Amino acid sequence: MLAYLGWWVTGLIFWGVERRDVLVRFHAVQATIAFGALALLIGLLGFLGLLMLSFAPRGFTFFVAAAFVVWVGSVVLWAVALWQASQGKRLRIPLAAELAESWSRTSTPSSS
Repeated sequence: MLAYLGWWVTGLIFWGVERRDVLVRFHAVQATIAFGALALLIGLLGFLGLLMLSFAPRGFTFFVAAAFVVWVGSVVLWAVALWQASQGKRLRIPLAAELAESWSRTSTPSSS
C-alpha cells in the first residue's frame, strides 16, 4: 500500500528498495508506471493550456478542463489502488500491469 501513497515517487522508492517480495515489487512498478504517466499527462495538458492562452483562449479552457478531468480520474484510481493494495489484492491497471508483471520479476544480483 505504501508504494501508492506518494503516487509515482513512493512507487519508485519501493521499486528500488524491495528485492524479495514479488507482490510489493509489482505494486511499486505499477505505481511508478501508471501514476508517473498520469502525472506527465496532467503536466502536458497544463502546459498546452498555458501555451494556448497566448494563441487561442478557448484552447486554454479545453486543455485546463482536460487536465482537471484526468486529475480527478487519477485521484479516483489512486484511492482504488490504495484500497486494493491494503486488502492484499493485485489490482491490474490497464497497460501498466503488463509492464509491471515483467519488470517486477527481473532478477537482481544476489547479495554476498
